[in-house]
Amino acid sequence: MTGPKKSVIGMEVEASIKRFVTSLPERYKVAIDSEVVLNGCILEVNDDNGRAMKIERIKA
Repeated sequence: MTGPKKSVIGMEVEASIKRFVTSLPERYKVAIDSEVVLNGCILEVNDDNGRAMKIERIKA
């Protein structure tokens, strides 16, 4: 996942919460005033059984 750290799926928090609380349409506004981050993981998977053999966290 990438995007602004202080956001809800990349959008301003206030608009997202207002939309959730009131159930009314609210125009999403892109959160541009926050540090951008990247989070994820890399999996090494066993082809025979589909299980994860190694998981490496990425946080940048």
